[in-house]
Amino acid sequence: MSNNISESDDIAYMILDITIIQGRKLVVKDVFSSDPYAELYYKGKKYGQTAVIKKTLAPTWNHKFTLNISKDDVTHALEGHEEYKNVSLRLFDKDLTSSDDFMGESIVALPFAESFAEPQTSWYPVGTGVVKKLKSKDASGEIEVKRPLPAGTGTVKKLKCKNASGEIEVKLSLSAKKMLKMVRGNTCPLPRSSIQVSLQWQVEDGKKSDLDTSCVAIDTDGNILMDETVYYGDLMNSNGSVIHSGDARKAGLGETVNCDLELIPASVRAMYFIVTVATDEMTLQDVKTASVKVIDTKSNVSLCQFIPGLGKKHTAMFLMRFTRERSHWTMTIIEDMTSARDFGTLIPEIKGYSNDICPDIKINPREAVAVMRKGELKGMKDYGDDKLKEAKIYNTMPEFIPVYEEEVTVNPFTSTDKAPVVPVTSNISPSV
Repeated sequence: MSNNISESDDIAYMILDITIIQGRKLVVKDVFSSDPYAELYYKGKKYGQTAVIKKTLAPTWNHKFTLNISKDDVTHALEGHEEYKNVSLRLFDKDLTSSDDFMGESIVALPFAESFAEPQTSWYPVGTGVVKKLKSKDASGEIEVKRPLPAGTGTVKKLKCKNASGEIEVKLSLSAKKMLKMVRGNTCPLPRSSIQVSLQWQVEDGKKSDLDTSCVAIDTDGNILMDETVYYGDLMNSNGSVIHSGDARKAGLGETVNCDLELIPASVRAMYFIVTVATDEMTLQDVKTASVKVIDTKSNVSLCQFIPGLGKKHTAMFLMRFTRERSHWTMTIIEDMTSARDFGTLIPEIKGYSNDICPDIKINPREAVAVMRKGELKGMKDYGDDKLKEAKIYNTMPEFIPVYEEEVTVNPFTSTDKAPVVPVTSNISPSV
């Protein structure tokens, strides 16, 4: 399998490595000393804290944090938004019999405009906890940092230390993580997180277009799981872990599929992302540009982006596959074109692509799934006379079309004359 994944020129996110090394000359909060620890905040969110160092005003922590900062957050910082430009180190004195005492706050500016990968070490003064001043012309006073009290209190505790003192030594490095440039045949791991697949497209001016994105789920035997499949006619799977954004019939709007990988039912072995051209007399050749982006929505980090190849008179494309491994998920780019107006007639091809993960899969070359058309029920005529000699369409949607013909057992090391011919050459290919 070809897996030479390269990086694009686009930044996916920034990696911030920040080590809180030590403090000195901190304020006394107990009788003669303090029991200090530091909390790290970015955009008002706590990312962790150091250990408590007993009875000292010069603690040594050497605690390292790593934060992934999204491209959007970097953009906001470069535009001057204060909460995106800095991290906050809030110091506290640990008390066993009462609430911890606030000892002050150090503000560490993040050098987005001069990104450096080599660590830089500096001392930062500990302030009283004031984060910004009021901006109106006749305003006066200050806004104090506030810290939520334990759940159920219904109030907040003001954090201000009038006699804050001392400095914090911090080691800081900031580096850019480039977006992966995925091409056909590439496979990469996915984080166990919430993933969004976004398809955007443009057509020639004046032309109408309707491209549909479907996410088709299969089980360990390669069978289609309609309860776990989402498309324009069924926007949510059985437990809401896979959600389709809905039908977008205009170019530029795009469609998205959100997948919470940790919650996807255990019965799902893999998911295929397929795009089909729903507009009559239109093919992928009429699409001027298209792009697919995969985003970790929990961290708002773009994992990869690729431009599917277009320009041929086909009406469907297998974009990618998410595959459940033992302890994680992987993503493989397929990017193969075929002809279909919806995924319902692509079941043999889907099963063919699954041969590498379901080696004993059985493929019926005439198997199909009835898929709801835009505003109407898929009719029997849509499948052709040959496929419907012994097929029956039910009134409930979606539904399988039972076909009573000899099944084809696929062996990954042999071929069969009865299997469908699928014009693909990628590493995930129908071994039929």
